[in-house]
Amino acid sequence: MQKSEVFDLSIAARNVEARFYNKLGIVYVEGDDDKLFWAQYFDPKRFEIRKVDGCKNLEDYEDDILHHGLKCIVAKDADYSSYLPKREEHPLIVCTLSHSIECVMYCPYNVNACLKRLAKTFEDHLEEIQQSYSSFFSDAKELIAYDVANNVFGVGCSVCGNSCIPFMESNHSIRISVGKRDNYLKKIAGNFSKEQIAKACEMLEKDKRQMRQIAKGHFQTAFVSNLLKRLTIMITQDDKAPAISNDALYALLITCFPGCTQDCEEKNVIQRRVSNAVAALRV
Repeated sequence: MQKSEVFDLSIAARNVEARFYNKLGIVYVEGDDDKLFWAQYFDPKRFEIRKVDGCKNLEDYEDDILHHGLKCIVAKDADYSSYLPKREEHPLIVCTLSHSIECVMYCPYNVNACLKRLAKTFEDHLEEIQQSYSSFFSDAKELIAYDVANNVFGVGCSVCGNSCIPFMESNHSIRISVGKRDNYLKKIAGNFSKEQIAKACEMLEKDKRQMRQIAKGHFQTAFVSNLLKRLTIMITQDDKAPAISNDALYALLITCFPGCTQDCEEKNVIQRRVSNAVAALRV
């Protein structure tokens, strides 16, 4: 059923629509990538999971949940919402703790498990992965501060974008080029006031989340892919890096590896929010 057809139905009709699928409820998500991610929390046997092609298209559903009594679930990325004025909350609107689902996927423990599969090894390289993350985000922090300021103050200036490649030492590097970063920040600095940047830096300092949870997920993708390639070469001693497209990276990391024993705050928060949403759906 297309979006236009859905909104032609009354709220009462939409509230019972899930029954026609023999499901408990309908969950609306942004896109195809999000469907598989959220299916880990909303069992497709119990829920009808639908994409709406973009976060803006979720807003109509959110509005109907908040103001018109619609009984469905919206599951979405948090983006930079924790830094923005608080919107009206509702248990049927479920957000990630991190900026986006990619941030969850790129957990170092998940990347370490993926590396073992790529390199066909039992060796643990979590320490090298964490050190690389630390270096990358230390060098990217100022860019992220400008990106936060851009979103919080509505400056309308592209900062991090959807890839870190323009700021890397090379297309295959895992290191930010300080020169490229500084040159770009000088180029866009005039769009921001000192107070805006200071406020963004203050918000970052107060945020208890890891920097990988704060930064845009897509911004990190090339770094994670390059890191996996580099470490695989190091382990296998094969000069040829494995081919890892963005689609392949998604397939490798979309679900947490089964043997993970970490008490993951991200998953705990999402699971709690999902439980609250299911309870609200039943009321």
